[in-house]
Amino acid sequence: MDALRIAATGMMAQQRNTELIANNLANMNTTGFQRRRSEFNDLIYKNLERPDMFPHSKAGPKVPGGIHSGLGVSQIATYRILEQGSLHATDNTFDLAIEGSGYLQVQLPDGNTAYTRDGTLQLNAQGLIVTGDGYAIEPSV
Repeated sequence: MDALRIAATGMMAQQRNTELIANNLANMNTTGFQRRRSEFNDLIYKNLERPDMFPHSKAGPKVPGGIHSGLGVSQIATYRILEQGSLHATDNTFDLAIEGSGYLQVQLPDGNTAYTRDGTLQLNAQGLIVTGDGYAIEPSV
């Protein structure tokens, strides 16, 4: 049964990695999208020792025997790849691009602060500069 459980952990890890890669591909043209990468780690190892075949031997120190077996694999982290994307000119006066590190600070409808690198901006009905999703840009001090 251990072999099936180990194989299942490998399949689940590969499925998560495939889903992450598919998401990266689906969003490759999304403004401000940062692709992600998975990191995997081995699960605990166990030692299966073979029985001493010659307990009364006078051959000297025993050579270790047995099997060093892993119990599968697990996804331990998902990292954002913080690379600069390509910059494209637009005809929108309010659009901007962030070159290098940094984020735009936006205010969510519930009043909380969020961060984005999507510089597709516009004016709303109240004359505020907002993102394409309608989140207001917070002025920096």
